[in-house]
Amino acid sequence: MGRDLFKGLDQKLESICGEPDIKGVIFSQRSGLSIASKNMDPALAGYSASLFSKSQQLSKNGEKPIVIIEGQDDTVLIKANDQYLLTVRKRG
Repeated sequence: MGRDLFKGLDQKLESICGEPDIKGVIFSQRSGLSIASKNMDPALAGYSASLFSKSQQLSKNGEKPIVIIEGQDDTVLIKANDQYLLTVRKRG
């Protein structure tokens, strides 16, 4: 199953980054280990994992929150399932 998940991952990240306003993306393990990235520093995966983990403490039991960080020029979205984390940076 793991091999199938990662098959074509680079093309999928390329496709995501091809969407309007998307500046970069990181696909990582929930532990913060970066698996693949496009136009973002893979070292940021650890920060994303930490922020997501902290946000779960504020959520209802069992809920998986979506973390949204709004900056002056960019917005960062962090979403996870049971094993993986997706961090997306977009304009605005």
